[in-house]
Amino acid sequence: MKFVLLIVFNTITLFACSQRFAMYNLDSMACMTNELGANQYHQLLLPQSFDSTSKAQNFPLIILFDQQNYYTHNYNLQSIDILTMHAQMPQCVVVGIPLQPEKRWKLTSTDTLTAEIQKSGADVLDEYLMQVLIPKIQKDYHANGPLIIIGHSRTAYFTYFLQERHGDIIQALGTFSGFFENEITATSVYTAIQNRPINESAIQYISAGTTQEEETYFKAMKAFNFVMNADSTIPPNIYFREGFHEGHMTSYNMSLPWMLTHYFSNYSFILDEWLLNKCEQFTEAEALNQFKKDIQENTTYYKKEIIPNPVHIYSIASHYYNNGDTTTCNLFLSYGRQYYPNEADMQPW
Repeated sequence: MKFVLLIVFNTITLFACSQRFAMYNLDSMACMTNELGANQYHQLLLPQSFDSTSKAQNFPLIILFDQQNYYTHNYNLQSIDILTMHAQMPQCVVVGIPLQPEKRWKLTSTDTLTAEIQKSGADVLDEYLMQVLIPKIQKDYHANGPLIIIGHSRTAYFTYFLQERHGDIIQALGTFSGFFENEITATSVYTAIQNRPINESAIQYISAGTTQEEETYFKAMKAFNFVMNADSTIPPNIYFREGFHEGHMTSYNMSLPWMLTHYFSNYSFILDEWLLNKCEQFTEAEALNQFKKDIQENTTYYKKEIIPNPVHIYSIASHYYNNGDTTTCNLFLSYGRQYYPNEADMQPW
Protein backbone atom coordinates (compact mmCIF):
# COMPACT_ATOMS: atom_id res chain seq x y z
CA MET A 1 0.00 0.00 0.00
CA LYS A 2 2.84 2.39 0.84
CA PHE A 3 4.41 1.62 -2.53
CA VAL A 4 1.22 2.61 -4.34
CA LEU A 5 0.88 5.81 -2.37
CA LEU A 6 4.47 6.74 -3.20
CA ILE A 7 3.81 6.30 -6.90
CA VAL A 8 0.69 8.45 -6.69
CA PHE A 9 2.54 11.16 -4.78
CA ASN A 10 5.39 11.23 -7.27
CA THR A 11 2.97 11.32 -10.19
CA ILE A 12 1.14 14.30 -8.69
CA THR A 13 4.44 16.03 -7.96
CA LEU A 14 5.68 15.57 -11.52
CA PHE A 15 2.36 16.79 -12.90
CA ALA A 16 2.48 19.88 -10.70
CA CYS A 17 6.07 20.62 -11.73
CA SER A 18 5.17 20.32 -15.40
CA GLN A 19 2.52 23.00 -14.91
CA ARG A 20 4.77 25.65 -13.35
CA PHE A 21 5.02 28.96 -15.19
CA ALA A 22 7.21 32.00 -14.67
CA MET A 23 4.65 34.65 -15.61
CA TYR A 24 1.28 32.89 -15.37
CA ASN A 25 -0.95 30.82 -13.14
CA LEU A 26 -2.97 27.92 -14.49
CA ASP A 27 -6.69 28.02 -13.78
CA SER A 28 -9.80 26.48 -15.26
CA MET A 29 -13.43 27.23 -15.94
CA ALA A 30 -16.56 25.48 -17.17
CA CYS A 31 -18.90 27.19 -19.60
CA MET A 32 -22.46 26.02 -20.18
CA THR A 33 -23.47 25.08 -23.69
CA ASN A 34 -26.30 22.74 -24.62
CA GLU A 35 -25.11 22.29 -28.19
CA LEU A 36 -21.52 21.24 -27.43
CA GLY A 37 -22.45 19.32 -24.25
CA ALA A 38 -23.51 20.17 -20.69
CA ASN A 39 -20.22 21.91 -19.94
CA GLN A 40 -17.14 22.87 -21.88
CA TYR A 41 -14.05 22.66 -19.69
CA HIS A 42 -11.36 25.22 -20.49
CA GLN A 43 -7.88 25.70 -19.14
CA LEU A 44 -7.02 29.32 -18.43
CA LEU A 45 -3.58 30.83 -18.32
CA LEU A 46 -3.83 34.02 -16.25
CA PRO A 47 -1.06 36.56 -15.60
CA GLN A 48 0.48 36.13 -12.15
CA SER A 49 -0.21 39.80 -11.53
CA PHE A 50 -3.90 39.36 -12.41
CA ASP A 51 -5.23 39.73 -8.84
CA SER A 52 -2.99 42.71 -8.09
CA THR A 53 -3.55 44.45 -11.41
CA SER A 54 -5.71 47.51 -11.87
CA LYS A 55 -9.22 46.58 -12.97
CA ALA A 56 -8.89 49.15 -15.73
CA GLN A 57 -6.26 47.03 -17.46
CA ASN A 58 -7.15 45.14 -20.63
CA PHE A 59 -5.28 41.95 -21.47
CA PRO A 60 -4.94 40.52 -24.99
CA LEU A 61 -7.05 37.38 -25.33
CA ILE A 62 -5.58 34.28 -26.99
CA ILE A 63 -7.98 31.50 -27.96
CA LEU A 64 -5.80 28.40 -28.30
CA PHE A 65 -7.27 25.30 -29.94
CA ASP A 66 -6.46 21.64 -29.34
CA GLN A 67 -6.37 21.67 -25.55
CA GLN A 68 -7.31 17.98 -25.71
CA ASN A 69 -3.77 17.20 -26.91
CA TYR A 70 -2.18 17.53 -23.47
CA TYR A 71 1.52 17.52 -24.38
CA THR A 72 1.23 19.74 -27.44
CA HIS A 73 -1.02 22.20 -25.63
CA ASN A 74 1.23 22.36 -22.57
CA TYR A 75 4.24 23.03 -24.81
CA ASN A 76 2.40 25.94 -26.42
CA LEU A 77 1.52 27.36 -23.00
CA GLN A 78 5.18 27.13 -22.00
CA SER A 79 6.14 28.99 -25.20
CA ILE A 80 3.75 31.81 -24.32
CA ASP A 81 5.22 31.91 -20.82
CA ILE A 82 8.80 32.16 -22.13
CA LEU A 83 7.93 34.91 -24.62
CA THR A 84 6.14 36.90 -21.91
CA MET A 85 9.00 36.47 -19.45
CA HIS A 86 11.44 37.94 -21.96
CA ALA A 87 9.08 40.83 -22.83
CA GLN A 88 8.59 39.59 -26.41
CA MET A 89 4.86 39.84 -25.82
CA PRO A 90 2.51 41.34 -23.22
CA GLN A 91 0.80 39.42 -20.46
CA CYS A 92 -2.28 37.77 -21.98
CA VAL A 93 -5.29 35.74 -20.94
CA VAL A 94 -5.04 32.38 -22.71
CA VAL A 95 -8.09 30.13 -23.08
CA GLY A 96 -7.72 26.53 -24.20
CA ILE A 97 -10.37 25.01 -26.48
CA PRO A 98 -10.78 21.21 -26.22
CA LEU A 99 -12.58 19.42 -29.03
CA GLN A 100 -13.28 15.71 -28.88
CA PRO A 101 -13.09 13.67 -32.13
CA GLU A 102 -16.82 13.58 -32.81
CA LYS A 103 -16.93 17.39 -32.59
CA ARG A 104 -13.71 18.01 -34.55
CA TRP A 105 -14.78 16.00 -37.59
CA LYS A 106 -17.94 18.08 -37.91
CA LEU A 107 -15.97 21.31 -38.33
CA THR A 108 -15.39 20.63 -42.01
CA SER A 109 -18.71 18.94 -42.68
CA THR A 110 -21.81 20.53 -44.13
CA ASP A 111 -23.87 17.93 -42.27
CA THR A 112 -25.77 18.96 -39.17
CA LEU A 113 -24.14 18.34 -35.80
CA THR A 114 -26.93 16.07 -34.55
CA ALA A 115 -30.51 15.23 -35.48
CA GLU A 116 -31.68 17.63 -32.78
CA ILE A 117 -29.27 20.43 -33.66
CA GLN A 118 -29.75 21.36 -37.29
CA LYS A 119 -26.47 23.27 -37.65
CA SER A 120 -23.02 22.34 -38.86
CA GLY A 121 -20.24 21.86 -36.33
CA ALA A 122 -18.52 25.03 -37.59
CA ASP A 123 -21.70 27.06 -37.07
CA VAL A 124 -22.20 25.70 -33.55
CA LEU A 125 -18.60 26.36 -32.51
CA ASP A 126 -18.72 29.81 -34.08
CA GLU A 127 -21.82 30.72 -32.06
CA TYR A 128 -20.32 29.32 -28.87
CA LEU A 129 -17.10 31.30 -29.27
CA MET A 130 -18.62 34.60 -30.36
CA GLN A 131 -21.80 34.66 -28.28
CA VAL A 132 -20.83 32.77 -25.12
CA LEU A 133 -17.16 32.13 -24.40
CA ILE A 134 -15.37 35.24 -25.67
CA PRO A 135 -17.85 37.72 -24.11
CA LYS A 136 -17.61 35.83 -20.79
CA ILE A 137 -13.79 35.86 -20.77
CA GLN A 138 -13.67 39.51 -21.79
CA LYS A 139 -16.03 40.46 -18.98
CA ASP A 140 -14.68 38.26 -16.18
CA TYR A 141 -10.96 38.53 -16.90
CA HIS A 142 -10.51 42.05 -18.35
CA ALA A 143 -9.50 40.49 -21.66
CA ASN A 144 -10.54 43.34 -23.95
CA GLY A 145 -7.20 43.74 -25.69
CA PRO A 146 -6.44 42.27 -29.12
CA LEU A 147 -8.35 39.06 -29.90
CA ILE A 148 -6.04 36.32 -31.22
CA ILE A 149 -7.27 32.88 -32.33
CA ILE A 150 -4.86 30.05 -33.14
CA GLY A 151 -5.68 26.64 -34.65
CA HIS A 152 -3.90 23.65 -36.12
CA SER A 153 -4.97 21.20 -38.83
CA ARG A 154 -8.75 20.85 -38.59
CA THR A 155 -9.06 23.83 -36.25
CA ALA A 156 -6.77 25.75 -38.62
CA TYR A 157 -9.42 25.16 -41.27
CA PHE A 158 -11.83 26.73 -38.78
CA THR A 159 -9.67 29.87 -38.58
CA TYR A 160 -10.24 30.39 -42.30
CA PHE A 161 -13.95 30.11 -41.53
CA LEU A 162 -13.54 32.78 -38.84
CA GLN A 163 -11.55 35.04 -41.17
CA GLU A 164 -14.47 35.02 -43.60
CA ARG A 165 -17.12 35.64 -40.94
CA HIS A 166 -15.41 37.71 -38.26
CA GLY A 167 -12.12 38.98 -39.68
CA ASP A 168 -13.24 42.52 -38.88
CA ILE A 169 -13.43 41.92 -35.10
CA ILE A 170 -10.46 39.53 -34.70
CA GLN A 171 -7.01 41.09 -34.63
CA ALA A 172 -4.86 38.04 -35.50
CA LEU A 173 -5.38 34.44 -36.67
CA GLY A 174 -2.90 31.58 -36.58
CA THR A 175 -3.55 28.98 -39.30
CA PHE A 176 -1.02 26.19 -38.89
CA SER A 177 -1.16 23.14 -41.20
CA GLY A 178 -4.57 24.25 -42.43
CA PHE A 179 -6.48 23.12 -45.47
CA PHE A 180 -9.53 24.08 -47.53
CA GLU A 181 -12.76 22.13 -47.85
CA ASN A 182 -16.40 22.60 -48.86
CA GLU A 183 -17.28 26.28 -49.23
CA ILE A 184 -14.07 27.55 -47.58
CA THR A 185 -11.52 28.01 -50.38
CA ALA A 186 -8.35 30.02 -50.91
CA THR A 187 -10.32 32.33 -53.17
CA SER A 188 -13.23 32.81 -50.76
CA VAL A 189 -10.92 33.67 -47.84
CA TYR A 190 -8.84 36.04 -49.95
CA THR A 191 -12.00 37.72 -51.28
CA ALA A 192 -13.27 38.27 -47.73
CA ILE A 193 -9.98 39.93 -46.81
CA GLN A 194 -9.96 42.08 -49.94
CA ASN A 195 -13.52 43.27 -49.31
CA ARG A 196 -12.56 44.84 -45.98
CA PRO A 197 -10.49 47.94 -45.31
CA ILE A 198 -6.98 46.83 -44.44
CA ASN A 199 -7.29 48.17 -40.88
CA GLU A 200 -10.44 46.10 -40.32
CA SER A 201 -9.09 42.70 -41.32
CA ALA A 202 -7.38 40.19 -39.06
CA ILE A 203 -3.68 39.63 -39.61
CA GLN A 204 -3.34 36.00 -40.71
CA TYR A 205 -0.30 33.81 -40.07
CA ILE A 206 -0.16 30.66 -42.20
CA SER A 207 2.37 27.85 -41.98
CA ALA A 208 2.99 24.23 -42.97
CA GLY A 209 5.87 21.80 -42.82
CA THR A 210 7.84 20.56 -45.79
CA THR A 211 7.76 16.84 -44.91
CA GLN A 212 5.70 14.28 -46.83
CA GLU A 213 3.31 14.15 -43.88
CA GLU A 214 2.61 17.84 -44.40
CA GLU A 215 2.25 17.67 -48.18
CA THR A 216 -1.54 18.29 -48.22
CA TYR A 217 -1.27 21.27 -45.89
CA PHE A 218 1.77 22.66 -47.68
CA LYS A 219 -0.12 22.56 -51.00
CA ALA A 220 -3.04 24.42 -49.40
CA MET A 221 -0.66 27.10 -48.12
CA LYS A 222 0.90 27.43 -51.57
CA ALA A 223 -2.56 27.62 -53.16
CA PHE A 224 -3.47 30.55 -50.93
CA ASN A 225 -0.16 32.22 -51.72
CA PHE A 226 -0.78 31.69 -55.44
CA VAL A 227 -4.25 33.28 -55.24
CA MET A 228 -2.75 36.28 -53.47
CA ASN A 229 0.10 36.69 -55.94
CA ALA A 230 -2.29 36.49 -58.86
CA ASP A 231 -3.65 39.83 -57.67
CA SER A 232 -1.51 42.95 -57.92
CA THR A 233 -2.98 44.30 -54.66
CA ILE A 234 -1.56 41.80 -52.16
CA PRO A 235 -2.65 42.67 -48.63
CA PRO A 236 0.28 43.32 -46.29
CA ASN A 237 -1.35 41.51 -43.38
CA ILE A 238 -0.84 37.88 -44.42
CA TYR A 239 2.37 36.04 -43.53
CA PHE A 240 3.59 32.61 -44.63
CA ARG A 241 6.11 30.31 -43.02
CA GLU A 242 7.62 27.12 -44.45
CA GLY A 243 8.56 24.79 -41.62
CA PHE A 244 11.58 23.02 -43.06
CA HIS A 245 11.63 19.32 -42.10
CA GLU A 246 8.70 19.82 -39.71
CA GLY A 247 6.07 17.12 -39.32
CA HIS A 248 2.39 17.69 -38.68
CA MET A 249 2.43 18.04 -34.89
CA THR A 250 5.83 19.73 -34.79
CA SER A 251 4.53 22.45 -37.08
CA TYR A 252 2.10 23.65 -34.40
CA ASN A 253 4.73 23.94 -31.69
CA MET A 254 7.22 25.69 -33.98
CA SER A 255 4.72 28.06 -35.60
CA LEU A 256 3.11 29.48 -32.46
CA PRO A 257 6.24 31.30 -31.16
CA TRP A 258 6.99 32.49 -34.71
CA MET A 259 3.54 34.05 -34.96
CA LEU A 260 3.47 35.65 -31.51
CA THR A 261 7.03 36.99 -31.80
CA HIS A 262 6.19 38.57 -35.15
CA TYR A 263 2.76 39.86 -34.17
CA PHE A 264 4.03 41.51 -30.98
CA SER A 265 7.28 42.77 -32.51
CA ASN A 266 6.16 46.41 -32.33
CA TYR A 267 5.50 45.82 -28.65
CA SER A 268 8.84 44.15 -27.91
CA PHE A 269 10.75 46.80 -29.86
CA ILE A 270 9.73 49.37 -27.24
CA LEU A 271 11.94 47.87 -24.54
CA ASP A 272 14.75 47.20 -27.02
CA GLU A 273 14.70 50.80 -28.21
CA TRP A 274 14.57 52.24 -24.71
CA LEU A 275 17.37 50.22 -23.16
CA LEU A 276 19.70 50.73 -26.13
CA ASN A 277 18.84 54.31 -27.14
CA LYS A 278 16.08 56.30 -25.49
CA CYS A 279 17.23 55.96 -21.88
CA GLU A 280 20.27 57.97 -22.97
CA GLN A 281 18.20 60.54 -24.88
CA PHE A 282 15.45 61.34 -22.37
CA THR A 283 15.24 61.99 -18.64
CA GLU A 284 12.61 62.91 -16.05
CA ALA A 285 9.16 64.02 -17.30
CA GLU A 286 10.29 64.10 -20.94
CA ALA A 287 11.30 60.44 -20.69
CA LEU A 288 7.99 59.33 -19.21
CA ASN A 289 5.98 61.34 -21.74
CA GLN A 290 7.95 59.79 -24.60
CA PHE A 291 7.34 56.31 -23.17
CA LYS A 292 3.60 56.98 -22.90
CA LYS A 293 3.63 58.15 -26.52
CA ASP A 294 5.29 54.88 -27.57
CA ILE A 295 2.65 52.87 -25.72
CA GLN A 296 -0.14 54.90 -27.35
CA GLU A 297 1.32 54.28 -30.80
CA ASN A 298 1.23 50.56 -30.05
CA THR A 299 -2.40 50.83 -28.98
CA THR A 300 -3.18 52.46 -32.32
CA TYR A 301 -1.31 49.76 -34.21
CA TYR A 302 -2.99 46.86 -32.40
CA LYS A 303 -6.44 48.54 -32.52
CA LYS A 304 -6.87 47.73 -28.82
CA GLU A 305 -5.11 48.87 -25.68
CA ILE A 306 -1.71 47.29 -25.13
CA ILE A 307 -0.23 48.14 -21.76
CA PRO A 308 3.41 47.79 -20.72
CA ASN A 309 4.61 44.56 -19.20
CA PRO A 310 5.98 44.88 -15.61
CA VAL A 311 9.33 43.92 -17.16
CA HIS A 312 9.19 47.03 -19.36
CA ILE A 313 8.74 49.42 -16.47
CA TYR A 314 11.03 47.65 -14.03
CA SER A 315 13.86 47.32 -16.58
CA ILE A 316 13.72 50.96 -17.63
CA ALA A 317 13.43 52.16 -14.03
CA SER A 318 16.40 49.97 -13.08
CA HIS A 319 18.45 51.45 -15.91
CA TYR A 320 17.91 54.98 -14.61
CA TYR A 321 18.51 53.91 -11.01
CA ASN A 322 21.80 52.19 -11.92
CA ASN A 323 22.91 55.42 -13.60
CA GLY A 324 22.12 57.48 -10.49
CA ASP A 325 18.88 59.03 -11.83
CA THR A 326 16.39 58.20 -9.07
CA THR A 327 14.01 60.96 -10.19
CA THR A 328 13.31 59.38 -13.59
CA CYS A 329 13.38 55.93 -12.00
CA ASN A 330 10.59 56.82 -9.56
CA LEU A 331 8.54 58.55 -12.27
CA PHE A 332 8.43 55.26 -14.18
CA LEU A 333 7.61 53.28 -11.05
CA SER A 334 4.78 55.69 -10.21
CA TYR A 335 3.45 55.24 -13.75
CA GLY A 336 3.70 51.48 -13.35
CA ARG A 337 1.56 51.55 -10.20
CA GLN A 338 -1.35 52.76 -12.31
CA TYR A 339 -1.43 49.26 -13.80
CA TYR A 340 0.22 47.19 -11.06
CA PRO A 341 -0.61 49.00 -7.80
CA ASN A 342 0.36 46.12 -5.53
CA GLU A 343 3.49 44.90 -7.27
CA ALA A 344 6.42 45.01 -4.88
CA ASP A 345 8.82 45.96 -7.70
CA MET A 346 6.73 49.05 -8.50
CA GLN A 347 7.17 50.70 -5.10
CA PRO A 348 9.37 53.88 -4.88
CA TRP A 349 13.13 53.37 -4.66
